[in-house]
Amino acid sequence: MGANLQFIKRGFYRLAGKPLAVPHFAQIEITNICNLNCKKCVRRYIEGLKFEHIEFEVFQNIVDKLKGVHTIGLTGFGEPLCYPQIFDAIKYCKNKGFEVQFTSNGLLLNEKKIQTLMESGLDHITFSVDSVDNGHPMHQNYKALPLIEKLIKVRDACHSITPRVTLQAVLIKGFEKDLFDVIDWATKRNVFRVNISRLNLNTAEPGERLSPHEEKEIFKKFQQYRKRYGIRIDCVQDQFYSGWKGKLYHYMRPFLRLETHCPRLEDFVYFDLDGNTRPCCALAKHKMGNVINRSLKEIWFGKKYCKFRQNYRKLTWCKKCDILTIKQAIDDI
Repeated sequence: MGANLQFIKRGFYRLAGKPLAVPHFAQIEITNICNLNCKKCVRRYIEGLKFEHIEFEVFQNIVDKLKGVHTIGLTGFGEPLCYPQIFDAIKYCKNKGFEVQFTSNGLLLNEKKIQTLMESGLDHITFSVDSVDNGHPMHQNYKALPLIEKLIKVRDACHSITPRVTLQAVLIKGFEKDLFDVIDWATKRNVFRVNISRLNLNTAEPGERLSPHEEKEIFKKFQQYRKRYGIRIDCVQDQFYSGWKGKLYHYMRPFLRLETHCPRLEDFVYFDLDGNTRPCCALAKHKMGNVINRSLKEIWFGKKYCKFRQNYRKLTWCKKCDILTIKQAIDDI
């Protein structure tokens, strides 16, 4: 099925509040070991995490159960490049026919790893970068920019479009300039897109989040950058604040659930180091079943998962999380 048809199908299932027959995206926690200790990393707030690597046999067993899944993400609460068998993991997934991606801080890249990445068949890599210098409170990932640029140059020299490179930045009040510096950097390189996310309310300090009005002003600048540079800038909350999408959403709001509904419930699944199935990376204690000894379909449509989809908003973490919802941006449309 083509990408556009898949998107439309997933959209209809979300509107109906029904899970897909098989999750579109599966995320596997290959490691929770990291070379950084970032101030705002969600791992600081999650209880019950095991700071280990996944056993490769367990990884293989999980992947073998994912028939029908489109994309596998190899990202847990650690740095994927810390995982000793990361390249074997990529190749194993590719040999099974999956699209493969992961998110990295990029600091462990070197010439050898870049070449091995190119040979692995990786489809997409996202780099967390919030600044082009050392003045940002989140982390010091700006040091990875020369390495990211090296990867892009090697890829382009091979006349390849993969791995596609995305830069991931977090929108924090008072650091808007850093955000646009990252976008400026991306416009001068062959970057696939820049993805912008909100700061998670579960980890944010008072005053770190922008107001709805401030968010919309940022969104206007995103649109200016898109028109001026032709760069793709993705932000969930930016999709409905103006234009024809905004007008359409204004009239359809009573029938939609995008303001408070988590879209991951219908097409996403997360597996921890032991093969336990979870609805979200942040919900370490909410295990829906273990895919090593049960089928994914049995877990996905099981009573526990169905009950969770009905009641997840009662959870403290889910109540505060609006990373993938658009409520704040459209409150005063």
